Amino acid sequence: MIISGKTDIGRRRKENQDTWRAGRKGNAFAWAVVCDGMGGQRAGRLASCTAISSVEQQFSHTDLVTAENPGILLQHIVEKANEEVFHRAVEGGADTFGMGTTIAAVVLRNRDAFYAHVGDSRVYLFRKNTLVQLTRDHSRVQEMVESGQITEQQARFHPERNRITRALGVHQQVQVDVGSIPVEPGDEFLLCSDGLSGPLSSQEIAEILAHYPIYQQARSLVEEANQQGGPDNITAVVMQIAQEEKDG
Repeated sequence: MIISGKTDIGRRRKENQDTWRAGRKGNAFAWAVVCDGMGGQRAGRLASCTAISSVEQQFSHTDLVTAENPGILLQHIVEKANEEVFHRAVEGGADTFGMGTTIAAVVLRNRDAFYAHVGDSRVYLFRKNTLVQLTRDHSRVQEMVESGQITEQQARFHPERNRITRALGVHQQVQVDVGSIPVEPGDEFLLCSDGLSGPLSSQEIAEILAHYPIYQQARSLVEEANQQGGPDNITAVVMQIAQEEKDG
């Protein structure tokens, strides 16, 4: 199991409100999380850091290695993070009112991957040179694409592309989308904020994953997003199932 990550402020923002964290226990278990804060400079950073800290603390006190249903447990972890961001927002008064954050999380355990997300940060699977988006954006433009109002290409440049319809911390409760998929040796999972998936097409992301080794992929993705203008904070985290783990 190999994990590589990179975050960058981009070329147009004054502060990086993206946050990421990852961990592992041997070759049998690993996790990674990406959050993209919103709600003003100070509040957006606070929201993403609060969510990340909550998730990391829960992972350190939860036995996901032997959990009967890691997907449900991951959902509860994200829901708890939502509660903590919400309470921080309420306690902060006018300075933090309405703050929130997206979240994309992946847990890899033996031969299965479990993922959860809220907002427009994404989880991709890269398998045999093919990139598949596992998550569905909770955004206004995604709803427009699904209703046939605009195409996916038009969504990338639509003026409402940053308008999300669901986020952690905005309400006391949140609906978390979860899923799972069997893994294969050589699989890679990419978690990213919209600062990456906005400027780069799926084809561009796939080409970088295909042509760079795991240790260079996150950095190369971020660099390419900056080359495309870097309009937002950029975060990429890549988790790879090593080929030699096929029988373990």
